[in-house]
Amino acid sequence: GTESYTEKEKGLASDSFKRTCFNWGIGRELYTAPFIWIGKEYVKEKNGKYACYEKFTVKDIKIENKKIIDLVIVDSRGKQAFKMGYSGAKKVSKPVEKKVATMNRVEMIDAITKVLNTEIKLKKVLNHYNVPAIREMTEDQLKECCRMLKIV
Repeated sequence: GTESYTEKEKGLASDSFKRTCFNWGIGRELYTAPFIWIGKEYVKEKNGKYACYEKFTVKDIKIENKKIIDLVIVDSRGKQAFKMGYSGAKKVSKPVEKKVATMNRVEMIDAITKVLNTEIKLKKVLNHYNVPAIREMTEDQLKECCRMLKIV
């Protein structure tokens, strides 16, 4: 393993342990974890700096073919802070059946809006891409968003 900046021996041991686990197939699905964003309601200002002091836990996770397909993260009060996939719910048909590569801007915007279906979810996406409105997203951002939302 490689040394860490703080504790040389611990860094060596943990690095080699992680590499061994990966080679044996233990925890490989962790590399398929989605980009996770948590709402700004968890961010607090203290002495001019922003930080999150909340503790989050994984409430539900489903792995198929060594890939994370469902994930639910909750805060310390049990309130859902992040959800990806269906997590035990009945699968619903996707609103768009066209492939993202063949969709134009308007079709992608409509599909994203249908999937998000609430103003709160839409605001989270807009904050993630740092844009004021969905129509301000670039073509690449729209395609990435469609892929993240599983619009195929």
